[in-house]
Amino acid sequence: MKPINRIFSSRRGTESRPTLRQSHSISDWLLVAAIGFVVFAAQPSHAAGLCTINIASYACTTLAPAGVTRTRANGISNSGQVTGFYELLGTHAYTYAGSSFSPLPDPAGASAVYAFGINDSGQVVGYSTQSGPTDKGFMRSGGAYTTLAAPGATDTYAFGINGASQIAGFSVSAGTATGYVYSGGTFSSITMPGATSTYAYGINNAGTVAGTYVSATGAIAGFTVQNGSFASISVPGAKETYVRGLNGLGDLVGDYVSNIGKASGFVRLGSGEFWTFDISGALNTYAKAINDARTIVGYSGDNSAYQGFIAMPVPVPLPAALPLLATALLTVLRRRRLPPA
Repeated sequence: MKPINRIFSSRRGTESRPTLRQSHSISDWLLVAAIGFVVFAAQPSHAAGLCTINIASYACTTLAPAGVTRTRANGISNSGQVTGFYELLGTHAYTYAGSSFSPLPDPAGASAVYAFGINDSGQVVGYSTQSGPTDKGFMRSGGAYTTLAAPGATDTYAFGINGASQIAGFSVSAGTATGYVYSGGTFSSITMPGATSTYAYGINNAGTVAGTYVSATGAIAGFTVQNGSFASISVPGAKETYVRGLNGLGDLVGDYVSNIGKASGFVRLGSGEFWTFDISGALNTYAKAINDARTIVGYSGDNSAYQGFIAMPVPVPLPAALPLLATALLTVLRRRRLPPA
């Protein structure tokens, strides 16, 4: 582009008017600049974040609200709303959307509150420790809490909730865990065939349930079940595999333990491909939930020092304006090759 001061020349102390070709040149380049601005403004942007994840196409940020000592991110809706729990004068549940961190009031009689799942309606599920001590599941909807207590169980835990308000979790009785789906006031048990304990952690809108089980030999692996059909899931080469959740695409998320005892996160795509990842510098990485945009939430660290994270995919799309930008550039170059008028 020619400098502006060469387009306008001074004659007899006054500025001459630009020629027709010079006027076209200015307007052409302004058009290219305007279209270019639209193209680059259309690109997705993510903050660099406070953590690094070893998936090249993901941007990672740490969930660290001011004054909070430790956080865990456990659930995420398709709209991007996150839930989990934090430690500050006790353990309490929260929701997080955009950059807004919102502590949730504790259920009545709770000494500690742990939130794990959230759906697109903003309903939150988890469990709280009650006097006794016993653990009771809960669903928070519209500001009101509903207590979940499986019949005959000493403890009940709620972990996942779908758009139809169906809840996945597990109950414990005599030291044995049994998975369940709670819907319309009824608990339906889930037991992986041959397992000594079954832990249901997630449920998607199609009703597929995902979780973890312990086999008769003590092996720990993940599972999915739909319409009574079970499938076992293990990360290749892992010592233990924990499936924590799933999305509507059939992707599974969780963590696995290597032969040296390190915990790392994983995603198993609906196609069967595995992604494994770690938060840079963290002792352990635990992935807890994934939504349909394949945003992953979880936490890293250990039981004494941990911090939640949100890992967002950073796509590189071809904006609709890009072909328009190319056409504008070609037009400008073609005009500049024409002889002067």
